[in-house]
Amino acid sequence: MRVSLNSRIATLLYEMIRANQQARNDQCPLTQKRVEALIARFDRYFQEGLDYHQNLDPLPLRGSRGRKRRRLGHNLACLLSTNRDGTLLCLHDPLFVPATNNLGGVVTGR
Repeated sequence: MRVSLNSRIATLLYEMIRANQQARNDQCPLTQKRVEALIARFDRYFQEGLDYHQNLDPLPLRGSRGRKRRRLGHNLACLLSTNRDGTLLCLHDPLFVPATNNLGGVVTGR
């Protein structure tokens, strides 16, 4: 049985969070091989997502603002691919960049 793209992306994001947390707990950066493997999967999955959504029929226009409506998954794929470097920073520098925003307020003192 083929696992859905959404499930694969969710699993990958959880793996990235766990890898970041493990590196922070061990006070040791991730290996370059592990980082490259996670980034390759990230790029592949999000390209699949963008391709999938671009091949779907467009949603009907609502309102007069002229902006194309997009599906939630398409918006997420666009957002994460646009902010790719920021999203993946937690892998490159896990000791200083938390994987989730849950720790962001603690680190910055907010």
